[in-house]
Amino acid sequence: MLKPEQKAYIESAKKLGVVYGSATKLPFKNNSMDLVYSSHMVEHLYEEDFLKFLSESDRVLKPNGVFRMVIPDLSLYVKKYLETGDADEFCKMIHMSDRNKPSFSEKIALLLFGNRKHKWMYDGQSMKNYIEKHSNFTNVTILPPGETTIKDDPKINLREREGISVYFECRR
Repeated sequence: MLKPEQKAYIESAKKLGVVYGSATKLPFKNNSMDLVYSSHMVEHLYEEDFLKFLSESDRVLKPNGVFRMVIPDLSLYVKKYLETGDADEFCKMIHMSDRNKPSFSEKIALLLFGNRKHKWMYDGQSMKNYIEKHSNFTNVTILPPGETTIKDDPKINLREREGISVYFECRR
């Protein structure tokens, strides 16, 4: 049985016309996209798949196209942990793993949706360094919530998950 938030996610994606595909093989032609936007996704990828996603994003972007990425900001979680000293809450916040074995319905959800736990976490500078080292993207910029370098209105939420995220844009 799907949880209400899983059902809501599926309905929202249908309504918005979200195109699903593998992050390691984007379903678009070479040089066909003005924007690749990823929000709170890459931390769920193994490094090998993240590297493929960076390469695929580069492949599908038009020259001067924008790659925009939003990720959970590890430094914000660490700051909160240092303020509270609550290690249990910190482990829950960063979604690295489960402490308890999954129930039967959770096992079914794992089969349908995969392991949704984080594989790795980044802060702004570590992700900026990673993109610069492992991709062809230029002008990797960390942006404040609500800001963009995209000229036309991208019709995306520029403040998505504000307060727990760090925002990046770079160009092909």
